[in-house]
Amino acid sequence: MKQGVYRNYALALLETGVSLEEAERFLLSIREACQKSRKLRLFLESPRVRLSEKRRFLEKVLGDKISPLLLNFLCILISHGRFGELDKVISAFMEEVDHRLGRLRLEITVARDFGQDQALLEQMEAVVKELWIKRGYLDPRDYQYIWKIKTDPEILGGVKIKLGDYLLDGSVQRYLKEWAFRAHEKKREIRKSWHI
Repeated sequence: MKQGVYRNYALALLETGVSLEEAERFLLSIREACQKSRKLRLFLESPRVRLSEKRRFLEKVLGDKISPLLLNFLCILISHGRFGELDKVISAFMEEVDHRLGRLRLEITVARDFGQDQALLEQMEAVVKELWIKRGYLDPRDYQYIWKIKTDPEILGGVKIKLGDYLLDGSVQRYLKEWAFRAHEKKREIRKSWHI
């Protein structure tokens, strides 16, 4: 299924008029409840259970805890057979909320933990921001950048930067794989030219 479908559901939820915070809390709590209870997830996803039964169940359980608009949204997801893809709808929703609030989320992966070295982190963020603006991935306007820094010793060194679907891989691991591939290709060329 295309990402646009999830975005359409996210936009529909945003257009209900429910506050962004309330909608976000609602989606995350439904996801958490389904992660904790396999029976609940199977009940809501099952095509054998009528929508009217699911709606009655949700009204009984959620009652006055949520807006009727959110309940309707959940029932639409279920009736369209999209409840099993709730995580993708949530991701699309969060991206749209971030866009409307002027936030960009970047994920930086490094080989070792920098700990509390705030100056080093700020310097790295400035370099990353400048590089991505030059490449055209970031908008230089006043966005709020939300940085998530992860450590992964397997990259050996360097850095990986992810913004949405864009990935800039400057890791030592990638360079070693590239060199190994090139060496293998060069070896094949030499063998071919020598008819080995």
